[in-house]
Amino acid sequence: KHGKFGATSDCKECRREIGRIYYKQNKVQVNKKHNEYYEHNKEKLLKLNKIHHKKHKTEFPWKYILKNIKDRCTNKNRSHYKYYGGRGIKCLITEAEVKFLWFRDRAYEMVRPSIDRINNNGDYTLENCRFLEMKEHQLKDKTKSILQFTKEGEFIKEWNSIKEAGQALFISGGDLSNCLHGKFKQMGGFKWKFKNGFK
Repeated sequence: KHGKFGATSDCKECRREIGRIYYKQNKVQVNKKHNEYYEHNKEKLLKLNKIHHKKHKTEFPWKYILKNIKDRCTNKNRSHYKYYGGRGIKCLITEAEVKFLWFRDRAYEMVRPSIDRINNNGDYTLENCRFLEMKEHQLKDKTKSILQFTKEGEFIKEWNSIKEAGQALFISGGDLSNCLHGKFKQMGGFKWKFKNGFK
């Protein structure tokens, strides 16, 4: 690239093949050299990596959003997997489609953009997704109908929202939400569930 015509005498594929052969023949020495360089420049490399990661995340936020979606739907080690992949929610949206939604919904102007499924029992698809402010997204969750049961599982009442039930029964909205999301088995002496299987 520093030559007169800005090109090398080898094509990219040839260069890659030469590199693969060299690494295969000198694997131990190459790894040793890399490890020694890393140990002598660890702080500098970590700092540069952090700067690069932050810049990349700022410039291409939809890439990280898609990664989180895939993790929710496929990674069983994620704490929220049971609310997504664990109940059959699939990631059927592409990076290009997430990028389209990012600009369509002007997510770059939001304080804390959050991707939302319009139908919470539906998959991640272009038609079923949109970007909302985090506060609006959380408010949407709180206005879902919830069902109240006895400890034995007998139905008592349907409430229009977490807020309505919490105020009527003097239960913290946050505690009630945690119970509905499976963190507690009971709250206020009752069992709770979202209507229509929403989570």
